[in-house]
Amino acid sequence: MDVKEVNLMNGEVEFRDFTEEERQSFLPERTDEKIISGIKTEAAIRIAEAIPYWMTQREQLGGTPVSQALKDYAADVRAASNALEVSLPQDFSADEHWPAKP
Repeated sequence: MDVKEVNLMNGEVEFRDFTEEERQSFLPERTDEKIISGIKTEAAIRIAEAIPYWMTQREQLGGTPVSQALKDYAADVRAASNALEVSLPQDFSADEHWPAKP
C-alpha cells in the first residue's frame, strides 16, 4: 500500500493508505472505444514515422518508389493494429506489441 496525502473539503490534510483497487478507481476509465482509437492512432504514427507523406506523394507522382521493406512494415503495423483492436491491451503503445522498424 502507498501512503497518500488527502486534502479534505474542510482544508485539513490527512494521510491514508490506499489499496491498488482504490488507486485504480482514481484513474480515468479507459473504454474499449478509447483504447481502439488509441491503437489506430499509434499505428498511424508508426507508419508515418517510417514512411513520411512526402515519400508516398513522390511515388504517386512517378518518382522513386517507397521500398518494399517499408511497404511490408506498414502492412505488418496494420495487421498488429487489427489484432490489438481485438485483445485491447492497456499498454498498446509498448513496442512489444508492434513490429520492429526495418
